[in-house]
Amino acid sequence: MPPLPKYQIPSNFSEKQIEADVAAFFGMCDAGHKELPFRLLDIDEQIYGADKKFDNAIPIFMQFKKSTGLLSPQIHPVSKGKARGRLDEIRVWRETQGFDEIRSLFFKIHDKAKTAIDYQHNVLFSYENPPSTRGIYVAPLSLDSKEYFEQLTSSARGLRWPFYHRLGLEVNDERALVYFYEVPFLRAHVSIPPHDLVTDANHYYSFSETATNVAWHSPLLIEEGPSRLSDYLRGVVRGILMGDDYKVSLEDTAKRVASIAEQYGFGDQSGVHEGPMELLQSHGRWINKTFGIKQFLLCFNNSVRQLSYRQG
Repeated sequence: MPPLPKYQIPSNFSEKQIEADVAAFFGMCDAGHKELPFRLLDIDEQIYGADKKFDNAIPIFMQFKKSTGLLSPQIHPVSKGKARGRLDEIRVWRETQGFDEIRSLFFKIHDKAKTAIDYQHNVLFSYENPPSTRGIYVAPLSLDSKEYFEQLTSSARGLRWPFYHRLGLEVNDERALVYFYEVPFLRAHVSIPPHDLVTDANHYYSFSETATNVAWHSPLLIEEGPSRLSDYLRGVVRGILMGDDYKVSLEDTAKRVASIAEQYGFGDQSGVHEGPMELLQSHGRWINKTFGIKQFLLCFNNSVRQLSYRQG
């Protein structure tokens, strides 16, 4: 593999590591707390019986990416003797926008696998149908694995888990959702919903080290931000608590997900599973194996919008 240009700063961890760490973190969010109004389920968890406890779920599909640093032209000038590549164009564009950053971060979307019928980006885009199903890219805002691990363990020491805290705060109104801003590990990731279909893989998302000024290489400013994973999950939970768009059954959600997946080769699942949770779990394993996309289920009860919840 050729060395990176001097204006790029590599990260020293893998996408699989990021996926494993985020999945482990979500698993710890609800560990041992059976009376929570929300629960984040991973496809590898034992979910049997969950459909009797929760009457709804929002599938959240995450594609994990590792970030690469991109020095600004102020730090490493753009060569005038060569044709500009796409990354140089990104560097110049971000500087002309006045973002005032020494370096930015970026990731490239994946090439289409030889056996795949579509780009992974387009598959993720097809699941981004708010509020019923969601699809996002998730990437660390750090380039160093030690710093990343510190962000994970600092959450553990401070018990900064979403959906759980020692204070007697109600989690059924918007004021309590500020809690998501306090979770260091969630704040340490950018979250970017795919915004359009592609016909090739020569596309990049760039963003600041504070998850602001998210841009598509076009160049196109997608979101001024902040666009952290904490902001994203806070918005999803706020929508559940405040909105009326989630009054669909768990069975309808499972059917909707299976319908999206059929175009990518997910077979007829009628009569195969005992219930909607089992269907969703089967789908989650399929999409992870086929496209490398991780499925999580944000489970809740429709009654949570009407009932107060207190964790003492």
